[in-house]
Amino acid sequence: MDSTLERQAIRVAVALAASSTHGKTAEAISDVRDESTHLMSLCMQEDTTPHQLCAWCDDVTALIERLVASDAFDRGHALNAIAGILRLRLTVIRLVQEIDERTAKKSGTASGEHTAQVLAPEPQVIVLTDNAQKVLEYIQSNPGVRTKELVESFAKTFSPRSTKRYIAELLEAKVVRRKELEGRGVVYIARS
Repeated sequence: MDSTLERQAIRVAVALAASSTHGKTAEAISDVRDESTHLMSLCMQEDTTPHQLCAWCDDVTALIERLVASDAFDRGHALNAIAGILRLRLTVIRLVQEIDERTAKKSGTASGEHTAQVLAPEPQVIVLTDNAQKVLEYIQSNPGVRTKELVESFAKTFSPRSTKRYIAELLEAKVVRRKELEGRGVVYIARS
């Protein structure tokens, strides 16, 4: 990752973590903090792509807009957070455009190919096993369900270990997110 981009992403992550305290619900605070942590982890990975950063920017902007719409986040702080996120996205796009232009000059091709790829949404095909699909449907019907409840609900169908494996499959496919509660509690929520 470009050092200028990395510094800006870290600034956005820190600002986002600070603005999370202006959430009006524990869930809003946790969601914004989780996204700040996710951005920091993207910054630390050497193989983070511009598309991943743009997708993160889009997802977090949508999250903050939903939180404001449901009156779970302070509007003024939300606008500041979104402004920082959009500046980061613009920096990513400019960096890709620069790379695109250099590549076009070297190869003699038209510039704009990589920029268009970053701006276009990445197609996602998610294939789940039938059993993981059953667990997903249960989580969708019961948002905020705990691991223990999932294991108990599927006790006649799967072993506890298998249920946990299906949860891991859903987390890896990013169709479910794990939310840690104060203490040791963990709940699962389906992503929309």
